[in-house]
Amino acid sequence: MAFYNTDTSATGLFGAGMGVLSRNLPVLVLMGAATAVTQIIHQIEKTSQFGGQAGIGLTTFAVAVVSFVVQLTLMRAVLSREGLVAEGAPVRFFAYLGVSIVVGLAVGFGALLLLVPGILIFMRWYIASLFVLARGAGIGEALDASSRATSGHRAAMFGAVVLASAILWVPIAGLVVAAGGFWTYVALPWHTPIGLVGVALTTLVTPLINAVHIAIFGSLAAASDQFDNVFA
Repeated sequence: MAFYNTDTSATGLFGAGMGVLSRNLPVLVLMGAATAVTQIIHQIEKTSQFGGQAGIGLTTFAVAVVSFVVQLTLMRAVLSREGLVAEGAPVRFFAYLGVSIVVGLAVGFGALLLLVPGILIFMRWYIASLFVLARGAGIGEALDASSRATSGHRAAMFGAVVLASAILWVPIAGLVVAAGGFWTYVALPWHTPIGLVGVALTTLVTPLINAVHIAIFGSLAAASDQFDNVFA
């Protein structure tokens, strides 16, 4: 099992994420590349009329499913390499999907009320999906485990996530300015110079965000003994 210290400050969690990144760089970069390819395919769909709206809808669904399975498989592989997957833990695809949907809806609802509730919900359930992948937890178990493991650490978690995200979003803000506005940037074809830089950023920086996600799970599990005892 990889070493996770008990420094659960924002910088400690971010540093642990850098460790995860260095140990699993090829797999995490592959995850980033899969994300970038998915974005490119979606952009191509929007500018093509192949098969009409029905064809575009089916393609979007197929791409989403394939991307989801690839991301799940690669994330599970990194967790396993880090020694965080319990022996015999099953791969529960639908539980992972269910947690993703529940968290997404809850965060969206919280964001509609105010930004702060959305962030609080996101941090509360931030590692729920990893309890599914690493422990084979069900939806309710994973949400409860994440709530308990993150208690008292959510401000530090948010700081670590902001640090990792800033490395992606600061240069993207520069690309938005260079493109002449956010919607102009979004509409730019991926093969334009600015679009290519955006694809490269997604491929190279998304791995750090995923690494911090895994490091937060490993660090909080080790610090709180939640990993071994949450289902006792």
